Formats: sequence, structure tokens, C-alpha cells
Amino acid sequence: MTEVQIVAAYEVYNVNPHKLEQLIHQFFGKNCLDIDIIGNNGKIHRPREWFITPLGVIEKVIEFIINGQIIHYPYDEKNEQLVRN
Repeated sequence: MTEVQIVAAYEVYNVNPHKLEQLIHQFFGKNCLDIDIIGNNGKIHRPREWFITPLGVIEKVIEFIINGQIIHYPYDEKNEQLVRN
């Protein structure tokens, strides 16, 4: 509905990008920005692409998903960081 600033883009190899996106959404599901936006047509939109999470954490999660280490790093929402378990 308006211009946005792209803060990061990733090229992935030997990884299904749709599956990677699903895993990111699953991992950060509780940290999705909860906002309603009313479009020009009056329709309410609830975007699910925006997370309230530091960019560095998101980058690390992508790395850990790709290398298989994500199972060892749950996300501490309160402190906004990954924690080794």
C-alpha cells in the first residue's frame, strides 16, 4: 500500500526458499507485529511479514536454520536474543 525500505535480502542455495520462510515465520510467530492497516479501499489488512525482533537475531536464525543448529537456540522474547540450550 506504500513504499517500504528493504533492510535485508538473502540468496540461498540448496534450500527451498518457501520452506525457509515458513520456518522463520514459525520460529518468530509470537513476535509478529500485531497491527491492523486500513487500505485505500477501506479493507483491513493484518500483515504477517513484520517481526518485532532485532535484525541481527533474524540473520542468526537464518544461518542456524540453514546449518541445522536452530534446534539448539530457542528465542528469548523478553531479552530479544537466542539462548543456547
